[in-house]
Amino acid sequence: MAQKQSKVTETGKGPSEAGKDSGTAKESAIDAGVTDKQTEKLSKRLADNMPSPKPSALTGGKPADTAPDETARRGAEPARSRIAANDDLPSIGGLIYALQQRPTRAPFYVAFGASIVWIFMCLGAALFLFNERLSSLSTGGDMLRDPATLTLGATLVVPVTLFWFLALLIWRAQELRLMASAMTEVAVRLAEPDKMATQSVASLGQSIRRQVAAMNDAISRALGRAGELEALVHNEVAALERSYTDNELRIRGLIGELASERDALANNSERVSETLRGVGAQVTKDIADAGDQATKSLASATSQLA
Repeated sequence: MAQKQSKVTETGKGPSEAGKDSGTAKESAIDAGVTDKQTEKLSKRLADNMPSPKPSALTGGKPADTAPDETARRGAEPARSRIAANDDLPSIGGLIYALQQRPTRAPFYVAFGASIVWIFMCLGAALFLFNERLSSLSTGGDMLRDPATLTLGATLVVPVTLFWFLALLIWRAQELRLMASAMTEVAVRLAEPDKMATQSVASLGQSIRRQVAAMNDAISRALGRAGELEALVHNEVAALERSYTDNELRIRGLIGELASERDALANNSERVSETLRGVGAQVTKDIADAGDQATKSLASATSQLA
C-alpha cells in the first residue's frame, strides 16, 4: 500500500490540482487581455491629444524642416530602439526624456553657412564694382565718410544679423514645441488618473496572482515530498516490524533448542552416573574374585611345597 502511494506521488499532481492550475492560467490570460486593451486606448488618446504640426510664420506659411517635426511627433517617448518590443505603456521615464530633450542645432549651422556665403558674395561684389573707388581711399576716416563703404558695411551686417536672429527664433520655436508636447502628455495623465491607477492595480494583482501560484506550486511540491517521506517511513516501519518478528521467532527457536539440549545433557549425566555405578560394582567384584583366586593359588602352592 505504501509503495502504491509513493508511485502516485512520484507520477505528479492529481486532477484537482491540474484544474486549479488551468483556472489560474485562464485568469492571468484574461487580465493580460484587459490590460492590453487599456494600454491601446491610452496610447490612442495620447496620439489624438498630441499637437499637430502647423505652418511656421517665419517660413512663409510652409511647414518647417522634417527633422523638427519628427522630433515633435516623438513626444515624451525615447527612441523605439531603446524600448522593449512588448512595452506599449508610456512610463515616467518618457516624460523625463521629453523634458530633457533639446532641439536640433541645424538652424545655427544653416545661418553660419548662409552668413559665410553672403560675406563672400558681398566682398566679391564690392571688389568687382567698387575696386577703383576703394583703392582711392587711403585712410580709415575716408572709408567711414564714403557712402559706398557704409552701404557695403550695412549690406554685410544687416543680413547676417537677420540670419542669426531667424536661426535663434526657429530654435526657440522648436524648443517650445517639445515642451508643449511634454506638458500636453502630463496634462493628459493628470486628467485621467483612474486609468493609471487601474493599470497599476491590475499589474499588482497579476504579480500577486503569480506569487500565489508560485506559493501553491511550492506547497503542492512540499506536500508531495511529505507524502513520499511518509511512504518511506511506513516502508521502513514495516521492514522493522518484519525483522523484529523474524528475530523473535529465531530467539524462541534458540530457546527451545537450548531447553532440549539441557534435557539431553541431564539424561546423559544420569546415564553416565548409572554406568559409572555399574562399572564400580563390577570392578569391586572382579578385584575380590582376583584376591580369592590369588589366595587359593598361594595356598595350593604352599601345600605342594610342604
